[in-house]
Amino acid sequence: MEDLVARRSTLLALVLILLGSFAPIAAAATPPALRIMTFNIRSGTGEDDRLDLARTAD
Repeated sequence: MEDLVARRSTLLALVLILLGSFAPIAAAATPPALRIMTFNIRSGTGEDDRLDLARTAD
């Protein structure tokens, strides 16, 4: 019985060590550098009904 308790304690310690070693990797993840631009075509036309990209960029 004591051998089983010792094995469980050792296994638990190994699992905790492994989980702790992956935490810095997850925390160091950087957000993606991709930026998605959207355009509102309906409100982007000027008085001459031409598309003005300076007005449509969000």
